Amino acid sequence: MGKEKDEMQKHFINGYSAQEYEKKIEAAEASKKRKLYTHMVLLMLSSTANIVVQAYQNETKVDNP
Repeated sequence: MGKEKDEMQKHFINGYSAQEYEKKIEAAEASKKRKLYTHMVLLMLSSTANIVVQAYQNETKVDNP
C-alpha cells in the first residue's frame, strides 16, 4: 500500500493533479501579464494627458502677469 500511495503522490502537487497545477500556473502568468499591460496603458494615457495639458498651458495667454 505504501508504494501505491507514493506513486499516486507523484501525480499530485499540493493536492492538484499535474494538469490542474499547470492550468493554475498559466492563470497566474496570464494575470501577471494582464497587470503589466494595464499598467503600461495607464502610463501611456497619463503621459499623453500630460503633453496635452502642457500644450494648452503654453498657448494660454495671461492678461495681468
